[in-house]
Amino acid sequence: MLFRSYSSRAVDSELRIADTYFAQENYLEAESAYEIFKELHPTHPRSDYVQFRIGLSYYKEIPDNSARDLSAANRAIDGFAVLIEKFPKSEFVSKAKEYSSEARKKLGEHENYVANFYYERKHFLSASYRYASLLRDFPNMGYDEEALYRLGQCYYHIRMYSNSRDVIKRLLAQYPNSSFKAESESLLEELKKKN
Repeated sequence: MLFRSYSSRAVDSELRIADTYFAQENYLEAESAYEIFKELHPTHPRSDYVQFRIGLSYYKEIPDNSARDLSAANRAIDGFAVLIEKFPKSEFVSKAKEYSSEARKKLGEHENYVANFYYERKHFLSASYRYASLLRDFPNMGYDEEALYRLGQCYYHIRMYSNSRDVIKRLLAQYPNSSFKAESESLLEELKKKN
């Protein structure tokens, strides 16, 4: 009985060490300590908490500036996904979903930033890949209208005229009152001359 009590206290102290790192905002150390704890104690009653803290440790490492490396956002999303899948009834699931959504918004911001970076420098092929990715992977986050317009422009500049036409028509269908309506209609007129 004494051994079991000591063993239980030792395990609890391992978890408190990870929590201490987290409280001190040493998120990389916290994440590592939670991962070690998870590996050593896979059936611990607070495994859902540990998994949530792994995701949250990564989330706290996401930089505010969308121009920076956002690999922590992907790792946070993955960490929260493990929690949601393994512990669907956990009290931490709703918070994990919120944080995951915020991390996805950061990734969308980054994709938009990079796409605009290429577009402004007239690297239209690279920009087209990023705008297409933005539309595919981050829909309905507030970037669609401008991304469609700029993707249509990119396709025009790299002489993918039928793609340009399709994208501009999609823009006008989805956003009939688009702030890019006049430019889009002009582009469609230009595209008619290309056939």
